[in-house]
Amino acid sequence: MTKHSVTPSVGQIPAHNQYLKENEPKRVRFEKWFYAPLRRMSKHDGFAIITLLFPLYERHLRLKFSMDETAKFTEGSAGLKEIALDLSIPENKAGDFWDIFRNGAMHYGQPKYNYILIYHHTNPIEIINNIYNINPLELRDLLLKKFNNNMWASLNIPDSYISVD
Repeated sequence: MTKHSVTPSVGQIPAHNQYLKENEPKRVRFEKWFYAPLRRMSKHDGFAIITLLFPLYERHLRLKFSMDETAKFTEGSAGLKEIALDLSIPENKAGDFWDIFRNGAMHYGQPKYNYILIYHHTNPIEIINNIYNINPLELRDLLLKKFNNNMWASLNIPDSYISVD
């Protein structure tokens, strides 16, 4: 298998037109770039699952509740209420969950504190003695089913991109 390196100049399409993907539907790109990799991840990919899953979950919630980028997930907000419903956790724990997992993954590359990644539980989340026991595989499967089927529609990507398959 030959590997190719494509380094376009700023503002120019490279001469390697065979690698140029044009008019590929955003839905296909979204599936290829986000959902397919998430589905391939397995037991030892827990941190990677969480790191990829939470931006998608946030996108889903912001689209569902028409939240702009400045809207916060604060106590009593529609976003936190939905998190509690989606994950079957008490509403007063949804903010902590969001802070530990979403904020932890996005700012620290892992959940912040009070968590255990546990794979033999069938529930995505169990809170025991204020410790969040998370099965990343079950959480992934649960949330992927809940995501809006057209959340890719607002994806801000160019009409063309370079792909070396």
